[in-house]
Amino acid sequence: MGLDHHNSLEVSYGSTDLESIKQVAEQLRAIGLVEKTHFTAKMLYGGKRGYARILKKGLAYAAWLSVHGSEDQQRLAAELVE
Repeated sequence: MGLDHHNSLEVSYGSTDLESIKQVAEQLRAIGLVEKTHFTAKMLYGGKRGYARILKKGLAYAAWLSVHGSEDQQRLAAELVE
């Protein structure tokens, strides 16, 4: 968790394992977050570090979903927000 280059809050997960980046992106989609709106994911090849970043807007939406989403969304979003 930290600030991006625009001083906006973001949560970032990085790994050299492309499958783990794909899994994180799928989990974020399962919550209801939209790629390029609420989060970004980049899978780099050649052993380089990829990442998944949840943007400030995505964190706010996840918090909203933790209260107002479907039962599954509420559970998954609450886990993310915690």
